[in-house]
Amino acid sequence: MVHPRLLALALAVALPLGACTAPFEGATPTPQRPTVSSDTNLTVAGTIELESGIAFEASESFDTPNTLKLGLSDTAEAFVGFSPQRSTEVPGPNPRGAGDFVIGSRMKVAEEGSFGAAVQIATRLPGGNGGDSEGREEADFFVAGMASDQFGDLGVTGFYQLGLIGDGDDDSILAEHTAALAVGAPASDSVGLFGEIAGIFRPDLDSNAVLATAGASWAWAPNLTLDGALQIGLTEDAPDYLLLFGMTWNLGGILQRPRGPEVGP
Repeated sequence: MVHPRLLALALAVALPLGACTAPFEGATPTPQRPTVSSDTNLTVAGTIELESGIAFEASESFDTPNTLKLGLSDTAEAFVGFSPQRSTEVPGPNPRGAGDFVIGSRMKVAEEGSFGAAVQIATRLPGGNGGDSEGREEADFFVAGMASDQFGDLGVTGFYQLGLIGDGDDDSILAEHTAALAVGAPASDSVGLFGEIAGIFRPDLDSNAVLATAGASWAWAPNLTLDGALQIGLTEDAPDYLLLFGMTWNLGGILQRPRGPEVGP
């Protein structure tokens, strides 16, 4: 019997891809990886975009984060996040398996010149290996706000997210606060540099994870951007380090038929 989560994942990938026409005419990608925060750039309306990568710490953890995004309009996108394989070196019966499955949307609420603001809502479904010793038993809910602006060549984004995390042990809800400041600047016509300082705080568990990320992106093709980064934990509750590699690929328009040759005068 096919697991419901795997079936949902297959449909999430197959349905948009099936609606695409060939050849793909991809738009400029809008990467939100590999930082903790998201900025206010949205997937181009009417196109789908795939973010895919790996994150690993030698002998400690391995993850395969993926996000499939659909540009709904000039001010909104929907996304599905999933991790086909995650392994963590922790005690317990389920240190390996499929990771989190997240659905959500992001909406731009303000735009004036180079300034933009957006909000994001998301739900993390139960059942995934979230890096804990057992599969997640409760759904988690998140609401985030972000603002971006451009100062010459330097782009700056501020990000805050409130998470309501289900605790399967006693049916309580834990608060999770995520705050980040990210910057980015071009190094050449096709290469960009970025950095971020982020904190993930769970006061109920006395957990404070602070992370510093630095990396580069490369526009390998007009619709494909590659990235690589090093993330370093600055507190005991954060991983020592993570190596992050991936891509953002705009797959092109959906529900669009190619034009035939013009006939007649």
